[in-house]
Amino acid sequence: MPATDITGPLASYMAEAWQRALPPQVAKEGKHRILDSLAAMVSGAHLKPGEMAIRFARAQGGTAEASILTTDIQTTAINAALVNGMFGHADETDDFEPVTKAHPGCSVVPAALAMAEREGRSGTELLNGVALGYDLCCRLLLALGPDLVRGSHRSAEGTSSTFGAVDRAINTLCSPSSTSHTPLKPICAMTAAVTPLRAPMPEKSKAFSTCSASRTQLHTPDTCWAA
Repeated sequence: MPATDITGPLASYMAEAWQRALPPQVAKEGKHRILDSLAAMVSGAHLKPGEMAIRFARAQGGTAEASILTTDIQTTAINAALVNGMFGHADETDDFEPVTKAHPGCSVVPAALAMAEREGRSGTELLNGVALGYDLCCRLLLALGPDLVRGSHRSAEGTSSTFGAVDRAINTLCSPSSTSHTPLKPICAMTAAVTPLRAPMPEKSKAFSTCSASRTQLHTPDTCWAA
């Protein structure tokens, strides 16, 4: 059976998404998801996972590329995405997709905010990137089968969040003509290595596990495009 190129069309779809006009209803829903995620981040910043994340960010320092919500901290986009993501999932008031039970907002929106701030992107580009992240975050998990992923004792949320966050990062960095699927190779490898979940997790650990995709997957597009 001849090999089917899946990543090529996926990469093209991702690269072209930033200039594609969203239908009005999709744009409206995307704005609601951003606002909902921001509200979850504000509340989560005052809970235990949020407090731990703030201490981590202050200790790390780093180049002032992106802001950490509710604080005066500016740090690298990678660390800002992680901390804001932990805020968003600290008390699980973030959104979820009812079929897959994925949590797109706490990974996609922090990655989008961090990359848009660092790269000086417009609000429209931010919104388009968030829509793309939600789209692929949920569709990937639907294709894999969320029950199958959980049945193997792996984090379905982490699997979907990883692709959702990196889709947003690639969408920010690439040009309309960039259709290389090279960055998708390490992304797939990193997604396959998502930590198995074999026992209930405390709230601070779950916040980190679910949202660490925001930080981890900002490394990959940066590295690939720099190379």
